[in-house]
Amino acid sequence: MSASEKELLIEAFDSNWIAPLGPQVDKFEEETAKYIGLDNAAALTSGTAALHLALKILGIKEGDNVLCSVLSFDYDWLKAELLVEEKFKTKLHGKITHEAVL
Repeated sequence: MSASEKELLIEAFDSNWIAPLGPQVDKFEEETAKYIGLDNAAALTSGTAALHLALKILGIKEGDNVLCSVLSFDYDWLKAELLVEEKFKTKLHGKITHEAVL
């Protein structure tokens, strides 16, 4: 750990902003939004939370077709249909559209 990282760690403990929010998270969100050219960005606590938010923003709902990797820890909570390779091929050749691909 570098000296600057140690300083930031001590600052976080001293300010009592350990998790999940605080000035460092605010700064990260601001810098990320600026970097990608948007007005806002949101730092989330996990990849699962990020996928959940993305699906909400896209308007995905229960029963929608969502393609995602079978190497995912998130599909248990997805209340959308998980398509594995064979089903994907069937749907693709049948020209059924999908609402999202993760």
